[in-house]
Amino acid sequence: ARVTYSRQQRLAQTQAVSQQDLDTAATEMAVKQAQIGTIDAQIKRNQASLDTAKTNLDYTRIVAPMA
Repeated sequence: ARVTYSRQQRLAQTQAVSQQDLDTAATEMAVKQAQIGTIDAQIKRNQASLDTAKTNLDYTRIVAPMA
């Protein structure tokens, strides 16, 4: 999205592309950046859940009856 936006900016300077196309590229880039932020937050939440599960596993003790 960033590459497309940069290309559209260069073309817009020479008026080889419409302002609407440039705006569309900018919007798409903003959407992709927001999606990246959402995914990063999801990764952090999942990592925290994994860390909690590992900690809980450390507290686990299996006791077998004596034979």
